[in-house]
Amino acid sequence: MFRPITTLSFGLLLLVINTCLWSQPFDTVYVDPGYPNSSPYFNNFQDAIDDVAEDGMVWVNDGTYTGAGNHDIEYRGKRVTVQSYNGPTNCIIDCQWLYPAFLFINGEDPCSVLDGFTIRYGEANTNIFGTAAGGGMYFEGIFEYSSPTIKNCIISYCNSSEMGGGIHCDYNSSPKFINCRISGNSAWFGGGASIYDTDNVIFIDCTINSNISSNYGGGIFIEGFDDYPTDALFDGCVISNNTAVYAGGGLECSSWSDTIIVNSVIRDNRAFFSGGGIDCYNNVSTDIIHTTIVKNIADYGGALACDSYLYNGNEVTIVNSILWDNTTDEDPNDIWNNDDSDILITYSDVEGGWGNPYMTHNIDADPMFLSSSDYHLTYQSPCIDIGTYIAGLTVDIEDNDRPMDVPGIGQEYTGTEFDLGAYEIQTSPVPGMPDLISDTGQKSDDDITNLNNADNKNTLEFIVNNTIEDSEITLYADGYAIGSETASGTSTSITTDGSYELTNGPHLIQADQTVPGESASALSPPLNIIIDANEPVINSFNVDPDELQVGSVLYTIEMTATDEETGIDPNYTEMVTIRKASMSVNVPMVFDGDDGFTGTWSNIGYDSGAYWIDFKARDIAGNEILIIKGDRLLFVNSPEDLPDIYPFPENTIDMNDLYYLVSYWLSTENLLADVYPDGIVDMNDFCLLSEFWLASINP
Repeated sequence: MFRPITTLSFGLLLLVINTCLWSQPFDTVYVDPGYPNSSPYFNNFQDAIDDVAEDGMVWVNDGTYTGAGNHDIEYRGKRVTVQSYNGPTNCIIDCQWLYPAFLFINGEDPCSVLDGFTIRYGEANTNIFGTAAGGGMYFEGIFEYSSPTIKNCIISYCNSSEMGGGIHCDYNSSPKFINCRISGNSAWFGGGASIYDTDNVIFIDCTINSNISSNYGGGIFIEGFDDYPTDALFDGCVISNNTAVYAGGGLECSSWSDTIIVNSVIRDNRAFFSGGGIDCYNNVSTDIIHTTIVKNIADYGGALACDSYLYNGNEVTIVNSILWDNTTDEDPNDIWNNDDSDILITYSDVEGGWGNPYMTHNIDADPMFLSSSDYHLTYQSPCIDIGTYIAGLTVDIEDNDRPMDVPGIGQEYTGTEFDLGAYEIQTSPVPGMPDLISDTGQKSDDDITNLNNADNKNTLEFIVNNTIEDSEITLYADGYAIGSETASGTSTSITTDGSYELTNGPHLIQADQTVPGESASALSPPLNIIIDANEPVINSFNVDPDELQVGSVLYTIEMTATDEETGIDPNYTEMVTIRKASMSVNVPMVFDGDDGFTGTWSNIGYDSGAYWIDFKARDIAGNEILIIKGDRLLFVNSPEDLPDIYPFPENTIDMNDLYYLVSYWLSTENLLADVYPDGIVDMNDFCLLSEFWLASINP
């Protein structure tokens, strides 16, 4: 039986928003290596914390801190905030491979805060229980719960011979980690962090990357004890490039643990046996919600593995998530269920499929990420608007609103347009988001940009507004990078590099901006363009009545033309042109549906003679095609005014013209007018016409 996922999620999410309610700190002390060690200035952490009053503030100046008082630091149960002036890259605790930096073991609560430090080169020491755990930080509630808040910290290059290379959370500890990076650490279990026999350990907006475990849990190792499960929540986290020699490259959820992973990305992790992304082992319950699991590798279960030994199987629930492009070296399936665990996957995109799609609402389709390393969805992704409602989840991994409806994409205005995976696609610009406005001025309206066959469609210039100086602007077409440029101001021009063929038809163009010093990037709303580099097609054209006419007549001219990409321009005024020598006139054409056009033309007021007809069609993109009718249009104002018609005007009216007229008339039915007149068009009309004509050249 599966736990109700919405109830569990809501219960743990309530813990996330727990805040300290104390008033402004009334006692402040300072840590600076250049000052004497007496209140309110100290040269080490421990003396400053010991001196400050309850609810006080310890400000720490920039520098690298080593030696006595700067390792094995304890808060002693105090509700105090220890904060650096200028963030973790400027304030470093170097443990010199000898000690951990902090021990939270005295009942600290969420108002015991550590904010803005780098902890490096820590080494776990054997604690009172005989365990070497927590190379950078150790948490345990020996007498009462120890639940401090750790914010904006970097824990890197720390080691433990047993558990928790960077962090170890043990019995009765419930710390909350916010916007922390845990990277480059190593241990036997839990290269980045280990969570053992405790509950409600929370990671929010954390990065856990490039850690190594010699056994289980390259990034994180989670394990409960008997019937007392360990609870952990990962919200908005990126777990990447971690390695486990045995199982659980990204996370190992082991023995009586309950884990929720929401709005997170688990990518590029490696396990040499099972569970490249996540490994579930022995009676665990794991909920995976709005999470993107990609490019993980294992012999068995590149994305997820379930295995047990002696105990019951596991319960895994996955919803609104993407499992794609994971690799298995031995077993053909990205999900390895070796113990008949209950794995329920719904409303998700699973490579290779999972369950009956009509029952589970799952799909098996390329999610069409923005790039091979950027897992935002493009506007063509099949993962848009097909998720389901999850109580309490109103934002995505970047704190963008969820759900977000994109007009014209997916569902419309249902209020349930949840996208799969960690990222909800957005429509409105945000600070730092570039605004792709047009291509070189050819944008004809809000929805369409057209390129004619005079343009090189694979080297186009686009204009990007709202750019930030020196930021990196990358242009994408249909999710593929097609050009980049360093912004030189608030408006930046990018020319495509020709690496992606912009074929005829619709395309979605977006610009991505990465600001120096920031890992996050901002993606522009899409520009919908249509590439049309083909000339249209003239399917038919005719003039009625055709060819030689005598007297005053109106000609009816008809033409049909088509264009697949952008359609024929119905307002083009030069579709039909009648020409004679230096004289030409356009025939007004009226669109009459089905790509057909009709116009009329009168010969009144024009000289007798031979005229040519040009048929020209233009599509909305401006591509043109011209057809000159091979036969000439001939007319005379009166029988005695026959023109110079052989075979084109030769400026001489002679017998050649009569011979040409005879052969032309005999081969064409009902071309001559009834000039005899006797009510019919026959040889009498030709003879009379010839008589007038001969008299005109032989007066």
